Amino acid sequence: MTHGRFRRWATATMSVAMLAAVTAQGYAQEAVTHADARRVAAAARGRALSKDEAQRIASDLVSKSTTPVAFGAAVDPAALAQTLADAHMEWQQGRLQSIHEEKLAQALNAQLKLNSLPGYERIRVPDIRRVRLLIWTKVPELSTGVDRHNKGRGNRPTAAFGPFMSPFEAFLVADWVIYSKAENDEYVLTDAEQKARINTPRAEQEPLHAQPVNPRRQEFAAHVATVAMKQYGSAQDLSAALNDLLGRHK
Repeated sequence: MTHGRFRRWATATMSVAMLAAVTAQGYAQEAVTHADARRVAAAARGRALSKDEAQRIASDLVSKSTTPVAFGAAVDPAALAQTLADAHMEWQQGRLQSIHEEKLAQALNAQLKLNSLPGYERIRVPDIRRVRLLIWTKVPELSTGVDRHNKGRGNRPTAAFGPFMSPFEAFLVADWVIYSKAENDEYVLTDAEQKARINTPRAEQEPLHAQPVNPRRQEFAAHVATVAMKQYGSAQDLSAALNDLLGRHK
């Protein structure tokens, strides 16, 4: 085994522990760590981003992403940020289509080899929509949806967002939804379990955090770590995967 392969193997075997370590930060902290991206996006609200602004946001999103590193992928932050910034500029200029929730789910499931696993292990559109609502609530400047601050009292009720995303939001959704599948029991329930939970009065529900840790999360994390070790052995592999997720076929 070469040194590079050994390093990737060692990183992958530690992935579950690393993800557990970042869990304590929670999504509130995730919003705080994207402070620079939020400032730049807020300043550009209502106008197109400049190339430098897009690069700053992309660099912030990539540098604060925990998922690729935790799962043992080889990461070149500068190269990955450049790929993301270029994609966003192409999208902004109308040269790249918006990313549909369903397409993102399909691409993630294909890349991570999840289609052969039980349904609860796959990334589903409701999982993506739940994460998007979280982003819209905690990091609204990076959401492709309706400005949260325009939905206050007295405004006409509208949907928070449609099914399409910008490259920046799609990247953040992909990062957060993989994290959620490994760290949040809500994301590994079967459809029947989800329906039963929805139909049970809240007062009668046992909080998920009070229940034993669902082993499905560890199964998901171990599977993704194995795939990452095999498929993303170089920074170029990861950039190619990002291009595929964003529908940017180079």
